[in-house]
Amino acid sequence: MAESKAKTSRPSRRIDISEEDLERGVSWNVGFPPDALSEEEEILLPNSVLKRQEAYVSVRNHVLARWRCNVNRYMNKEDAASKIAQKHRDLVHHAWHILDTLGFINFGINMPVNASSSTRDPKETVIVIGAGLAGCAAANQLQRWGYKVVLLEGRNRPGGRVHTARLEGGDCSGVVDLGGSIITGIDGNPLAVLARQLDVPMHGITSRCPLYLEGGKEPEPDVDEMALKQHDALLEECTGYRDSMGDSAQYLSLGTAFGVLRNKRQRLEDPQKDEQLQRMLHWHLANAEFANAACLKALSLSHWDQDDAWEMMGEHVFLPGGNLRLVEGLIAKTPIFYNAVVESVDYSGGSNGPVVVNSTSGTFIADAVVVTVPLGVLKHNVIKFNPTLPEEKRLAIRRLGFGILNKVALLFPHVFWDDTCDTFGFINKIEDPTERGMFYLFYQYSGLGGGAVLAALVAGEAAIKFEDVPADVAVARVMSLLRDIHEPKGITVPDPLQAVCTRWGRDPLSYGSYSSVAVGSTGSEDYDAMAATVSNRLFFAGEATIKKWPATMHGAFLSGLREAAKVAQAFRTTHKTRKTALTKEDPGATLSPSSSEVSSSDTEDSDDSHGGRRQRHKLIGKRSRGAGLRNGGSNGGSNGGSNGGSPSQLSSDEGAVGEEEDLIHRGSGGKADWKDRADPEAGARLAKLVVDLDKLFKSEEPDLEFGIFSVFYVEPNSSASVALRKDESGPSPSDSEQEMEEEAVDLKDLALVKVDLASMRNGPPSCAMHHILSRSQVAELRDVRGGDEARLTLFSSPELGVKILGRQQLDPRLSEVLKLIANTRGLDFNSSTE
Repeated sequence: MAESKAKTSRPSRRIDISEEDLERGVSWNVGFPPDALSEEEEILLPNSVLKRQEAYVSVRNHVLARWRCNVNRYMNKEDAASKIAQKHRDLVHHAWHILDTLGFINFGINMPVNASSSTRDPKETVIVIGAGLAGCAAANQLQRWGYKVVLLEGRNRPGGRVHTARLEGGDCSGVVDLGGSIITGIDGNPLAVLARQLDVPMHGITSRCPLYLEGGKEPEPDVDEMALKQHDALLEECTGYRDSMGDSAQYLSLGTAFGVLRNKRQRLEDPQKDEQLQRMLHWHLANAEFANAACLKALSLSHWDQDDAWEMMGEHVFLPGGNLRLVEGLIAKTPIFYNAVVESVDYSGGSNGPVVVNSTSGTFIADAVVVTVPLGVLKHNVIKFNPTLPEEKRLAIRRLGFGILNKVALLFPHVFWDDTCDTFGFINKIEDPTERGMFYLFYQYSGLGGGAVLAALVAGEAAIKFEDVPADVAVARVMSLLRDIHEPKGITVPDPLQAVCTRWGRDPLSYGSYSSVAVGSTGSEDYDAMAATVSNRLFFAGEATIKKWPATMHGAFLSGLREAAKVAQAFRTTHKTRKTALTKEDPGATLSPSSSEVSSSDTEDSDDSHGGRRQRHKLIGKRSRGAGLRNGGSNGGSNGGSNGGSPSQLSSDEGAVGEEEDLIHRGSGGKADWKDRADPEAGARLAKLVVDLDKLFKSEEPDLEFGIFSVFYVEPNSSASVALRKDESGPSPSDSEQEMEEEAVDLKDLALVKVDLASMRNGPPSCAMHHILSRSQVAELRDVRGGDEARLTLFSSPELGVKILGRQQLDPRLSEVLKLIANTRGLDFNSSTE
């Protein structure tokens, strides 16, 4: 993964800052606007809190900074509120819940198990595909919340593209990171939190990076400075060029713009200095290609730097002993099946069916799956998904770039280089610009892993060509370069004791190093599409799914925490839905005993949990137990509501009420109210209303449409309010007295909303929901990020405040609102549920 991007100098920090400013700084460093709400908070917070935004933000900043002061303890709500004024204590609950759920506090290593805001004991099971940082973060968090989790890893080791290798030769040994190496910016970086939790000291990388020409000479200081200034100026000019091109810029590459603008610059009169200048410019270009794991000609001019605003601040560091220490700390208690290459994921069972994962180590079944494989694996269609992934996600997979960074790691008997610098570089000749990234930068690990180890980096087009270079030839070229740099100074360069060459592009479990925004990509929109949940049961994490921090180790880790939160939310929503459906279907029914644990035949040999010898592994939770649950509880009626027990408010697009059972009103306690069945007029009125709703949305153009949602607003000049009448055919006052009391509702604030489930991929045919929302709730739904699935989750969640009712318990306001909308449009429906 990306080691770092080019950094600009920053002013030194002031020491004399107030506590409030310090808290604001912590929030900024972890990715929150210090004086405003984040996108997630705008979606999740109730209106009552949104009206107190300034106070809430201050409380959130305090809670976040309070935990960061001591990351080795679990901070509950009482601890978080201990220094908050009484009048703002209620805000602590909201701030703590969001920060805890999204993984900004109480995450990492040695946090208490099942310590969360949830009061229910989770029984669901989760399969995490890939034991890289994203997968390990998701598994660790879900386990902490009490879910049953299994990691499937195709390699024989954990870490994925975090690969710490030990080199040995004679009496010498040392470690080197062959994948992600640098923790970029430790202020607010969650990986720095893990290091603190493990009590691992972090080694700050020295800023000095000497660059060498042939013979060990360094370029003229003025040329060195001029090259850096020209490079930075050209990047600025590329930004202006992009702005001047408008929409056309999306079809141009950064390399094209760079070449056009560079050719306009005047060359130096001194040929020797000009040659040095051009070579150094190419060195900086190679460094840009390294930062993006892509050739400049492949990077989108429009979006290549879309993540710059969220760059982590602070020192860049190496982790002594290698980054695998972080991975091992996260998965110390997680069952892992190694050599389990996933071949297919089947989620065709609907929103309540199990997910079946077939791998080379057998078949696994669970309630949800988190896919954390590299983008390169998805691009090569290594995993077959059934059904096929949504088109938007497939397009994002195709459009985003996934490039290569390779390394040659060498162990020597002793250090012969200047070990006061952590990095040094070599300025290649430019007869062949595609070679500019060949061994252009070296990392030295002599003080980090116990031995004299160097790693030579290969970036850009050179990294692609390197895939075909034999290992002995590659090592010989590196050694020739090292001797050319050091031997003119009288330094003897010994032969390496061991050498390792990476081939990330050919690796069938990665097919590359890390993501970038390629020409034709939509940038942040593609990253959002990569992160989108599929069918509320298939979740995606990894550095290529997080728009703020792509191509970084901390981005991968944070994406894992994000998906853990989404999985838990999906389970909570499903649990509430099923509980409601089960109560309405059968008051005597109970959930089947949890079988989240692996069956006895699967646990006889505990070592097998790491060996992958079994043929079939059932991690079955509530989703795969009992047809009654699967048939009765879909959020959005994905099974078509055929058994009449769905908690969603369903109506047929054909306007017909189907079976006689559909006319039964399910009262509290799951008892059928036979009055509706005996009253044919009630059934007729209900059918008439369904027909009229369908007629309105087919004959008139809605006031607003977004995704699967269509909206008609009540005109402002309509009657100010209406008294909602008690539903005499529903529960008696003693059953639900408070809900059925007469209340006055301001119709001018209302909207009639249709949710067209049939238009969703894999949605039920001829199935829709109709509901009454306020204008502000419609706006909330419209602005939700993540597409229709995210909107449906919000639509059925407590945060929006929508009470989802059964088909025969239609909102009594529907008739009144429909009349007002019809009257203003000159339609004659005359529907009524009275």
